[in-house]
Amino acid sequence: MTAASLPGEEEQDQSSLLERSSLMHLMLFMRDMNTRGHPHLNGETYTIIPSLLTPRAINPDKPWSHEGTYLLNIHYGLQTREETSTTTIGFGLINEAYGNFGLLGCLLIGVCSGTFFGWVSRWSWGMPVLSFRSLFAVLVLASSFQTEYSMGVFVTTIFQGTIALSAFSFFFMKQRPHGGILDWLSSQTTTPKTRPSRSHP
Repeated sequence: MTAASLPGEEEQDQSSLLERSSLMHLMLFMRDMNTRGHPHLNGETYTIIPSLLTPRAINPDKPWSHEGTYLLNIHYGLQTREETSTTTIGFGLINEAYGNFGLLGCLLIGVCSGTFFGWVSRWSWGMPVLSFRSLFAVLVLASSFQTEYSMGVFVTTIFQGTIALSAFSFFFMKQRPHGGILDWLSSQTTTPKTRPSRSHP
């Protein structure tokens, strides 16, 4: 039999769950530190993204995809470099943008991500479910649900998924002329031609 949890332990567990499900407390912590004079990173977590896209066989010193998250944790004093090897505190795209450029970074990440998601939506609109465009949109959608992804993880996940999807498309998909589902629907809703009436003897 397991011992019943004490009231204080239950409150602590609920508090921990709430903190893990929301990044607002982390944003407020960062905001407080920056208003006290702690500097921003000025894009340091973004400069490592090109190196993340190169294979490790070419670049043996390639950083891990979570390196941006590690830099944020170390910069704001939440973890040491040694502690990042055992656990990770996720920041998310908005928190990372604020940690780099402040409120301007939050505005820029909103514009850039909104433009990217809008382009993917328009590019895949009306395509068959198993087409390359639709599957790419699903890949982007699945990555956007991960609220604790830094930009490095987000870009790396989509990049690697696109490579795998491209290989799958090359071997198993056929290129067919297709105007999209919307064109097919519009053809189905057109007024059918009236058939000539049969003359009765």
